[in-house]
Amino acid sequence: MSMPDRFDEKYDIRLAEYGEIEEVMAFIDTHWRRGHILAADRDFFEYEMVVDGRVDFLIAKRHDSGTIDGVLGFLPCSHDPEKLDIWGVIWMTIPGAEPMLGIQLKKRLMNIIGARCDLGVGANPKTSVPLLSRLCHYYTAKMKHYYRLADRDEYRIASVKDKIIPDFLLSEASVVRIGNISELEGYYDSDYMENCIPYKDLWYYKRRFFDHPIYHYDVWGIDCGGRRAFMVTRIQECNSSTAVRIVDYAGEQSLFGMIGGFLDSLLKDNEYVDFYFDGFDEQYAKQAGMVSIDDADNIIPNYFSPYVCENVDIYVDSSNREAKCLFFKADCDQDRP
Repeated sequence: MSMPDRFDEKYDIRLAEYGEIEEVMAFIDTHWRRGHILAADRDFFEYEMVVDGRVDFLIAKRHDSGTIDGVLGFLPCSHDPEKLDIWGVIWMTIPGAEPMLGIQLKKRLMNIIGARCDLGVGANPKTSVPLLSRLCHYYTAKMKHYYRLADRDEYRIASVKDKIIPDFLLSEASVVRIGNISELEGYYDSDYMENCIPYKDLWYYKRRFFDHPIYHYDVWGIDCGGRRAFMVTRIQECNSSTAVRIVDYAGEQSLFGMIGGFLDSLLKDNEYVDFYFDGFDEQYAKQAGMVSIDDADNIIPNYFSPYVCENVDIYVDSSNREAKCLFFKADCDQDRP
């Protein structure tokens, strides 16, 4: 009996139906994490995991009992079926499930929805990363983490022992706040974006940032002599202080190296700005006056619910080992309430 036949004999492996959302939420609450937002908030579940009536969870449902033994969620990066890249989220099978069911879900997902690339952010380096690298032959890496400190005497979020604040590149671009998706169109370089993996269209940016039901994001347009890009930030409140997190960037990377002055303007009211990425050229973060987390004895936290004062490594993965993919902090399910 072949491997797929063995799984099909025991399971109905398919996308969840709309009427099964409560079952998927109960699975998450019971087996993934009690009280997780996708288990506790039906409205948020539908915002994030339902697109045009399609529930973006692959499930393995037992033929004999009708119970779910495994799930694999995904988030589309665009609304274009010809260039559909996806983020994989909540990938889990229960104890006692058919061996290798999780790998089977991962392998089937791409064909079922017709995606060209499966990407992830936040893979467990001890479990998921070895599985993805060895069994699925995925690209895996640790994200770079850069930051720039405000020049102040007290830090309530960061733990600062080495207050390093480098000079930045003086050749600066102009930065303006973007208030809606129509304004963003003027900074969206379709030719550049169509050559990126993942491909993110304007539908994605509207849905992910402008329409988010809980978080408020600031979107900034960057211009230098007609060359344009944009980035997305979010203010993080903690310990009666605030910090700025750069959570996405799109467009010509070199323009980022020209916004050091703008980053300093953000630091008038915030104690630092930080930037997680992979596939983005580090030299431009350095030109903007940012420092690698590896270059000083400081802590720039990542966890705030609850707050944990420690540096956190974030691992990424991609089914396309050949392409240079771009990863940022708000990709996948990382910047989730």
